[in-house]
Amino acid sequence: EFQEKSLVNSMVLYPGVSLDMTNRAGMALSNSLQDNPLYEWVQVRAGRTPGDADGAGGNMAHVDVELSDIALKNREASVKELREMFLKLPGVAPNIGGVFFF
Repeated sequence: EFQEKSLVNSMVLYPGVSLDMTNRAGMALSNSLQDNPLYEWVQVRAGRTPGDADGAGGNMAHVDVELSDIALKNREASVKELREMFLKLPGVAPNIGGVFFF
C-alpha cells in the first residue's frame, strides 16, 4: 500500500471571513503541531492574487503537512490525530489530503 508522507490539506472558514482570520487559524494549527513528533513540518498558504486561477476566497487556506517516519509506523492513527487537531479550531472545515473518510 502506498504510504505518502506529504499531505496536501485545506481548511475552509465561514464565507466572508477575512484573510487575517484565515491566517490566524492557520498559525494556530501550525503552532499546535510544531512540537509533535508525528509531523516534520507544516506550511500554511492563504490568500490569492488578482487573476489567480484558483478562485478560492480569503476564507480558504492550503495546509501542507509532512509526516515523520514515526507517523508512518501508524499512518492511519497519525492522520486521525491531524484531523482532530483541525477540528479543535472553531468554524474550520478541514479536508485532509490523501485520505478518504466515510
